[in-house]
Amino acid sequence: MTRLRSAGLSPFARLTRFPLLAAWLVAGAALLAFSSWALDYATRYAPSFGAHVRIYEGVDAESAVRMKTFTTDGFDPMALARRAGLDPRATYRIEYDGQLFLRESGTYVIEGRYDDALRIEIDKAPIHDIRRAPGAAESHPPPGIFRMREYPRLERGLHPIRVTYWQLGGDAQLELTIHEPRNRNVSYPLTILASEAEPVLLRHLEKADTYPLFVATLWSAWLLCGLALITIRVAEFTAGGSIATLVGWRSLLPVLAVAAVLLPISADIGLWPGRGWGPDELSPKDVLFAMQTRFGREWYHLYPPGHFYLLSLITAPFALIDSVARAMDDTALHRIHLIARWTSVTLALLTLVTTALIAARTLGRRHATIAALCVLGPCFVYYSRTTNVDMAYLSWAWMALLAMVSCVQRPSYAAHVLLGLFTALSVGSKDQAYAIFPGIALTLIVVAWRRARQHRMSFSNWMAGVSPRHFAAGAATFVIAYVMVLGVPWNAAGVRAHFDLVTGQGSTPFRMFDRSASGMALMGVTVASLLPPALGPAVLVLAIIGLGYVASSPRAYRALGLFALPALCYLAGFIGVVGYVYDRFLLPLALPAALLAAVAIVRIRDVVASRINPALLIVAVALTILGPDVELTWRQVHDSRLLAETWMREHLTDDPYVLGVGSPLYLPSLFGFRHAYEFSTQSGAILAWKANVLVVNDAWIERYGPTPADATRRAFIAAGYEPVMTTLPRDSTNRVVSLLALGARTSELYSNLEKVSPRLTVWKLK
Repeated sequence: MTRLRSAGLSPFARLTRFPLLAAWLVAGAALLAFSSWALDYATRYAPSFGAHVRIYEGVDAESAVRMKTFTTDGFDPMALARRAGLDPRATYRIEYDGQLFLRESGTYVIEGRYDDALRIEIDKAPIHDIRRAPGAAESHPPPGIFRMREYPRLERGLHPIRVTYWQLGGDAQLELTIHEPRNRNVSYPLTILASEAEPVLLRHLEKADTYPLFVATLWSAWLLCGLALITIRVAEFTAGGSIATLVGWRSLLPVLAVAAVLLPISADIGLWPGRGWGPDELSPKDVLFAMQTRFGREWYHLYPPGHFYLLSLITAPFALIDSVARAMDDTALHRIHLIARWTSVTLALLTLVTTALIAARTLGRRHATIAALCVLGPCFVYYSRTTNVDMAYLSWAWMALLAMVSCVQRPSYAAHVLLGLFTALSVGSKDQAYAIFPGIALTLIVVAWRRARQHRMSFSNWMAGVSPRHFAAGAATFVIAYVMVLGVPWNAAGVRAHFDLVTGQGSTPFRMFDRSASGMALMGVTVASLLPPALGPAVLVLAIIGLGYVASSPRAYRALGLFALPALCYLAGFIGVVGYVYDRFLLPLALPAALLAAVAIVRIRDVVASRINPALLIVAVALTILGPDVELTWRQVHDSRLLAETWMREHLTDDPYVLGVGSPLYLPSLFGFRHAYEFSTQSGAILAWKANVLVVNDAWIERYGPTPADATRRAFIAAGYEPVMTTLPRDSTNRVVSLLALGARTSELYSNLEKVSPRLTVWKLK
């Protein structure tokens, strides 16, 4: 051991070289001890489900005889009658007493089936009462099975409950379920806790209820930190130097700090239940279903399983703790959705680090931090807050481009193997990434060919310069890794189904442009119009200026030519092939744009250094670049959907039937109400629902309505509806500010940024 320590091979000596990794391991050990204590507490004080039950022979309150008293965790009257020694088909009365533990305040839905009569009291007030017992003063409904649905408004905490059931002969049946206020689409069996001293029980229950979720969240955060640390170490290895040496933490940390504050804002908007506010966003149930099938049994999705693996790893603590202390309810799904959003934020931050390393390797240290700043465009920021797979495939694509730079500057087996691995991870996270990587292969071949020409090599020597063994190692790594990421060995049928989906129903109906000269021209114009909101208007202008500097001094910026073919191949091989484009499809262009913008900023700083303080210039440029992100974030924080949700929760307390008109993505969450969605803009189709409340996306009516929007509104008024709440889009009114904020205005068909904070109107039936 002494010899190992003197040689610097001691595990502890190695850990001291990486203090963050050592701190991560220590935090894991401390978290393990805390988890043991918290889960033990949750187990000891977990809710003791089991109502106190009293069974009476006979149903008349005066003549009934108590047969037995005990505790049960179910409502089955026939089983309880047998347990009390009664004939299950005779006449008897059962009283269930206990307490309800509710995790949130709001309007609950309690529904059920029973045969023959039932009374439910909460807080000593009846919420449902149908009795057919002899001698009852109420009119007797006909015998048979009854269905009930009640909507009590209850506060969070404990509530005394009594359920009285009458069996008058024949079959006996009692089933009760409850819907929480947040999500009416999911019901849970109504469970009653044994009555105990309320203050002690409530305090223990709240802790026992929250501790497992808290522990799972901490472990997910720990895994996420480990992912970040490991990825940074791999990026440094790929770049051939540490971030401190190549970039400098002192200059990079301010950019990362700003991004770490900016990106998570609004990450908690539109969480489960619902689909969230990002188009094609992965829901927690998508990931849980993949985990339950173990990515086999013909499982497939619109996206490859690459990002599903990562999210499964990060959220695995929830599944593990669920088996010990907590059911996978809506609260847990809500938290899993948030953790998945934070995973995207982490990947976005890692992408900034990778950008700085690429810039340092191709342009020099002066450009590194500036290039990382220039990546922060509005579209990048928007999708950093969603569970879409865009940040996943972009982060791995950036790592692949960093490996490509290493393959050019320092050819080795390791560089090519890493290139193949990152390529597989990128394409395995989102299929559209495939179009980037033929450009990388062509770039490596062109570089080898130019070196051969420079040294006047023969063909055989040129082939040696291409390093066929290195290429073979990278290609083999890609094939093996890609096959494993897709899950071909254990899920070949699911892989085929996925490719059938993305090459057919998942892409063909979405084609926007014809395969003609005019169609391609229109597509080019559309792509150009989407560049400002996708990259940021300031970054786009600076990139154009930087392109001019590069053209005027091609030898000084020769390394930037490495990214030309990947960018062109992506535009031609993906957008040109599939024939449709959205703002997020242009995110792969953010790296070359950021590098060109960094060139422009550094050159401008050098020119004006004698007249303007360079630091002030950089601050001014940074504020201009971040302006669109701040404006977009402000719009999301004050999103009209959130305003409408808040208003509806406060004012629609009589549990109306709500109809959402438009796409659910661009409407408030209606899961707290009885609701449905109507995609048709025909006023007749909307009014046919006879809903109590209409929540209308006005832009949807204006865009797709067969009649003018005013005519539709008049039809609503004629049917007895009145507008009770209207939200205005949170947008800039000054056109100059608007231009700087989001760039050229584009159709909402192509830009999801334009759909933030839509105009909404809530109509209520008089």
